[in-house]
Amino acid sequence: MSRPIGSLVAILIIQIALTVALFLPQSDIMDTVTREPLVPFDPDAIDEIYVEDDQGNEAVLLKMADQWILPDLHGLPIMRERIDALIDSISDSDEHWPVATSAASRQRFQVAAYHFQRRITLIGQGELFGTIYLGTSPGFRKVHARNDAQEAIYSIPFNNFDAPTETVTWLDKALLRISHPKKISSADYTLTKRGDRWISANGQSPDSGELMLLIEGLRSIEIEGVAEDAMLQNLAIAAPELALHIDTADGSVNLNFLSVGQRHFVRSSRYDHYFKLSDAHYDRLTTIYAPAMNNTVSSLPGNPSR
Repeated sequence: MSRPIGSLVAILIIQIALTVALFLPQSDIMDTVTREPLVPFDPDAIDEIYVEDDQGNEAVLLKMADQWILPDLHGLPIMRERIDALIDSISDSDEHWPVATSAASRQRFQVAAYHFQRRITLIGQGELFGTIYLGTSPGFRKVHARNDAQEAIYSIPFNNFDAPTETVTWLDKALLRISHPKKISSADYTLTKRGDRWISANGQSPDSGELMLLIEGLRSIEIEGVAEDAMLQNLAIAAPELALHIDTADGSVNLNFLSVGQRHFVRSSRYDHYFKLSDAHYDRLTTIYAPAMNNTVSSLPGNPSR
């Protein structure tokens, strides 16, 4: 091989090496990085989580016995699916290799201690287990994540908006749902379930359409948050538009539905709070036509065919 040809071959090899280094900067990661879980401890041992964004907003999540609660929101329960999704996503990285390890990548993917989209602090029995940074999204339902104690950056199946820093967003919105009532009473009717049938106090069967609206309304009721302190004085003197007493297999509960101005609320005897309701959920229950529950009318207002 002549010297010029040898030189060209050497240059070509160098160019190939530079190209690989440029486009695959982490190509040696399989050899140089030991794969370890993003969360190298038992996730079931976590009993305290702090979720913070880069603006200093923070949600505090606390596990008491087997239930996750919001200590900054009267100790109300957290939506179980949301807390499970967070813990499962950050602890399920065993099958994945890191996508990057360099300090520059931490900044680019926004998983550095000084540059992040979410900082998740995990604590168990008062001991700091770890801090996880969530950053940019590499694709649909994916987010870059890094343990503060590790160099490795992972891509995990999660979205940053599923780790909100607004406390009320974690609240279990289905808190007041009643799936299997056995008896429902108001000032105008009393309904009792006997086997598969509902019977009114006068021994009649309630209108099936109105009954369905009532049952589905209780099963699907969804709160939007807790009434602000400024509203409490007005709520305390407001007369309920509808008061329900409901017996279930787990005991009894009273639900009072009331309005202040154009805003709607519900209060449950199981919680010492007034909860916000949307117009749709409020109207669904408060517009039930009571006489139809006692089957004392032949047709419903506005719909003679029913």
